[in-house]
Parts: sequence; structure tokens; C-alpha cells
Amino acid sequence: MLRLYGAPQGRLAAAVALFAPQWRAEAQWKSRGAETLLAVHADTPTGLKKAAQSLRSSFGADVYGAGDTSLAAAAVQRILNSGHLPSALEITDSFTLRAARNYLGDSALPSGCRGHLIVEVDGRQPAVREELDSLCTLLEECGATGILRADTEAEAEAIWQLRREFSYSLKATGMTKLNEDIVIPRSRLVALVEFCEALNRETGLDIACFGHSGDGNIHTNIMVDDYANPEKKALADACVDRLFHWVLAHGGAITGEHGIGLAKAKWFRKAVGEGAYHLHELVKSALDPKNLLNPGKMGLP
Repeated sequence: MLRLYGAPQGRLAAAVALFAPQWRAEAQWKSRGAETLLAVHADTPTGLKKAAQSLRSSFGADVYGAGDTSLAAAAVQRILNSGHLPSALEITDSFTLRAARNYLGDSALPSGCRGHLIVEVDGRQPAVREELDSLCTLLEECGATGILRADTEAEAEAIWQLRREFSYSLKATGMTKLNEDIVIPRSRLVALVEFCEALNRETGLDIACFGHSGDGNIHTNIMVDDYANPEKKALADACVDRLFHWVLAHGGAITGEHGIGLAKAKWFRKAVGEGAYHLHELVKSALDPKNLLNPGKMGLP
């Protein structure tokens, strides 16, 4: 993906043709704090998609113990280090699970569940069933106290419906949710959980972590009960700064889905690095030599 800030759409479309003439290029324009995004991608053969959907099977595992969410994070590492390649691997922390139980009712999740994983595999039926057997055994070894296995599409959909409710559950708390879409190396997942737990103990602010542990994209939400209060706002904003510092120091990125817009503008240069930042300057100067478009935005000329 190529991201260019504050440049005219016609010139960017021409740039696509120049950079990737062999691709089916498609310009996608989004307004996120007035930043302009250009996405370039190639077609995916539909035959590959159909083959992958021949059988879909999932299971949810309640993983908890002395390590709370850290135990679930360690189970993710164990799954990946054992050679499994799930088509989906989702983790949820204790705060989010409590919010989901309050929102959906006690029957939605087992009492005392403080860490939750969703694992999905796909492929040919015999291979999928064999892999699920292996994964269930592995998670039991990791300390899973409950495993709900889905061997039909309807059963798998029920597990994923619970996952879809997590964000709504956090909203239902009535707290302000500072939602960051950070990305970390998967080997740092346990360390991220421990960092957020330490930040919670130090500041008293709840931090909800859930998301795509299979690729390291974890939705990390600073939860604030009165964001209009200047002192609490300053504390929460400082937590976001510390989170970003930690992520970058551990080889991660401050955004994995939504990009860098005005909300993250002050982090732009540090997040992309001096080389990439200079490249943005060159592209902006080449496409806007008179500096008519959004001068000064994102720290660019």
C-alpha cells in the first residue's frame, strides 16, 4: 500500500499507473482527518478463496489461571511455535470479558473466565478435524479450562458472533474508549499484555485488549470514565503516548488498520522513520510544487 498525504487525486491515479502498470490498480479515497490515502492492490484468484472455504471450523477456549490474560497470550505463542497456521486467531482480555458478561448476560461466558481465544482452521475435512484435535490437546496443556468446539458452519458462526459483541460490550460500559490499533511482533504479545497490566496498576485506568493475535494487531483501548475531566484526559493521553513509545521500542507499529491521520499526526515522523518521512516530503513536493494542498499538515511542507 502507498499512502500519500494531501495530493490531488488525478495525479495520484497517474502515479499508480507509473508505479504498478502490471496490476489492476484501484484508488480508494478515505477521509480520516483530511488525510488522503491511495491503495494499490492486485486481484486475488477466486479459485483460491473457494478452496479455502471448503470446510471452516472453529473453537473458543477459556484460558485462565494465575497469569490471567498472559496465559492466553502464552498459548498463542505455543500454537504458532508448534507449527499450526490457523486462518484466524483472536485473543480477548479479562476487562473485555467482564464487559461482555455484563452486556450479554452471565450465560455468555463462563464465570471466572479471564482470558479467551478463538482459533479457526480451514481446509480439507480430514485435515481440519485432525488439526482441531491437536489444537484442543495443546490448549489443554496450556491451561485451558473450557473448550467449545464447532464442527459446523452454524456452530462456528455462534462463536464469531460473541467476538463481534466485544466492541459493543465496551461501548456499553459508558466509558470513553481511546481505541488504538497497534501492531507488535507476535513474539512480543505476552510482553504487551504485561505492559498494559502494569500500566493499569500504575494509573488506575482500565485497558481493554482484544483482537487479531495471529498477526499481532491488537486493539488496545484506554478506558476513561470521565474524559471531559482535564486531569483524567491528561492521564489517558499520557497513557497513549507511553503505549506508542513502548510499541515502537519493541519493533511494532502504532497503526495496523486505520492509518496515521490527525489524531496521530504528532507521531507520524517517529512512526515511519526518517527515510520514509523524507520520501513523503519528496512525493509531496513533486506532486504539489507550489505547496497549495494542506500546507503544513502531517508536519510536511
